[in-house]
Amino acid sequence: NGSRLDHQLEYYDASTGQYIAWVRIPVLSYTSVTTIRMMYGNQAVTSDPSVQSVWVSSYKGVWHLNGTAFADDGTDNANNGTNNATTPVTGRIAGGRGFNGTTSYIMTPANGFVDNDNNQTISIWANYSVTPSGNRNLMSFQNAAQSSAIQLGFRGGNAVAWKWGGTILADGGTAPSTNTWHYYVYVYDGTTSYIYIDGVLKGSSTVAPQTYKPTEGDIGRYNDGEYLAANLDEARFSMSPKSAGWVMTEYLNQNDPA
Repeated sequence: NGSRLDHQLEYYDASTGQYIAWVRIPVLSYTSVTTIRMMYGNQAVTSDPSVQSVWVSSYKGVWHLNGTAFADDGTDNANNGTNNATTPVTGRIAGGRGFNGTTSYIMTPANGFVDNDNNQTISIWANYSVTPSGNRNLMSFQNAAQSSAIQLGFRGGNAVAWKWGGTILADGGTAPSTNTWHYYVYVYDGTTSYIYIDGVLKGSSTVAPQTYKPTEGDIGRYNDGEYLAANLDEARFSMSPKSAGWVMTEYLNQNDPA
């Protein structure tokens, strides 16, 4: 109908015209085709048209991990991360960050977060060359003073979500293959914890999470330990429990958007 859609530019190459952006679509039908159009060629446009309203209020942190502002939060919560020893790599969406497994991490504030036992979805892409051993974190959201956390990563060779102290919230089974990008999602709906890998539900339980509000987020570790050696991309934290259909759709449109 000619209305401009909120969008957030992640990557643009003026020499090739390659353009990667996140677009907020008001309605996406599952029974009919939804068409959106892109206008281009206006040389009067010289500034980045990105807006944070792409992400609804339930998103508390979206870290694209691309470009010079790779650790910045794409939402309006200003949960901009502090980088330590990560390096630029080719990501799954555009650029990503490499984590060395010993000192690399990105630490974020927790503006707008609520207690660990509230509805939530945590998601991230990862690609490692060696299967993680021991305890390794993709992402963690913790309150160290209260010994409370949600942690997504690997324990004993399995892809799992767990709480502070090691109790498993959802077990996704054996960590997936090396040298391949995989999509990890943890969902808690107020009763049940779920873990998805590449859009497929791999495990669940009704073990209750801990109850304190996180005071920080960490990508690639928990504070301070369990560092992960991997390339990571597109980390997100939402206070909305995404459905199985939503998780699969996100995997498909990010893994092969063409």
